[in-house]
Amino acid sequence: MVLKQFKCFADPMRASNAHDIKWMDQEYKHHIDRIITVAYLSLCKIDHKINSTKYDTVDWYPIDEVPGLPFDHNKIISESLMEIRKWIESDFSIIFELLPKRFTIRQLYQLYSALSEKNIDIKNFHKKISSFPYIVPLDEIQKDVSHRAARYYRFDAKIYKKNNTKLIK
Repeated sequence: MVLKQFKCFADPMRASNAHDIKWMDQEYKHHIDRIITVAYLSLCKIDHKINSTKYDTVDWYPIDEVPGLPFDHNKIISESLMEIRKWIESDFSIIFELLPKRFTIRQLYQLYSALSEKNIDIKNFHKKISSFPYIVPLDEIQKDVSHRAARYYRFDAKIYKKNNTKLIK
């Protein structure tokens, strides 16, 4: 996983909450007046396990269900999401790093909608996506689903690079 340094959070008031101060005293065993966080971002598929050497459990949450966190960590999450949105606007292929190798249009739609916060009609989205030569339909459909089985697709990075190089020239 590639980590990209994202931002430094150093507001002197980050640790002004009594609960946070108490936690720092217990965690670090001495008085700390200020805490500075250097935040990093990395994109990984949700099915990857998160390993932590420090904590027994680390959990995934949908972005709209992240609980209240200590310090300004909710702000860090919010600003990191804005940064990821900038990445996707500058290079749409990044979104495919978060999808399985074979995916449905609905999976792509749900991920894009969640990241972009755009309310897009799925039928229009499907038409638009179907016009992209780098989103290749497979001869496979979903199995054992309670709804109409969807076709699987794959992302072809070579076609994407070739098409986007033409657009730049």
